[in-house]
Parts: sequence; structure tokens; C-alpha cells
Amino acid sequence: MEDKNKKYELLHHCSFEQDIYNTSMEHDGISTKPYPKKLIAYIRGDYDYKWWTGFFCIHNDMRTPETDREGDALLDYLITETFPNFHAVQEYCKSFDNGREDCWLYIEGVLCNYALRLIPIEKNYNLYLYQYIRGESV
Repeated sequence: MEDKNKKYELLHHCSFEQDIYNTSMEHDGISTKPYPKKLIAYIRGDYDYKWWTGFFCIHNDMRTPETDREGDALLDYLITETFPNFHAVQEYCKSFDNGREDCWLYIEGVLCNYALRLIPIEKNYNLYLYQYIRGESV
């Protein structure tokens, strides 16, 4: 059972870059394009008085009930505790001095690693959460 009070460490440095850049051609339900071989799925969200999210599975064969629970718990934490509204996304991204409007954060889970992209632009997608399976085999 996932701990509802778990705090996740949002990292500014990615320790799993090789997993992001090792790609193959995959279909996400919309189009075929190169996706990381360890990418299970991604969630896209926008804020308009509440969070609206969509789930896009890339490698269904890597999904398990456990990876789903871990990803769901992380997303719930992010949109209720850390970034409960659009203003929180704006303020967090302002704290980055990277010369870009968006900011990237990384989370190391038990079963999966996650890349989080925050985009502080109104009437746009404001959050992308990418879920990568951990481990050597793929």
C-alpha cells in the first residue's frame, strides 16, 4: 500500500539520462515517433480552476498494478501538495535561473524514475510527468 503522506524529493539533476535518450519508434495512440525504450507512459496536465490530466501509454508491456500505483501516488502528491494550482507552477519555475520559461525536475521512485516538466504558460499544458521503468532490462 502506497503511503499517502510520502514526500517525494524533486531533484534538479537527472541520474537516469541514458534512459531518456535511448529511443525506439513507438505509437502513443496519437502518432508514431521516437520514444525512450524505458518510458512506460506520460501524463499531460493543464490547470483551469482544477487540474485536468490525460494518460498516454507508450510501453504497456512494462506496466504493472504496482507501477500504476506508484505513478498515481506521485501525481496525486504533485497536484495536491506541491503544485495545487497554476500559481504554484509559476512561482516554482521563477525560482529556476535557466533562461527558459519551463523547468524540469526529476524524481527517483522505487519501481520507476520520473521526469517532470512544468510549463508556466496560461492556456497551455502546464505539466508533463514521464514514467520510466527502473532497472537494466529492456
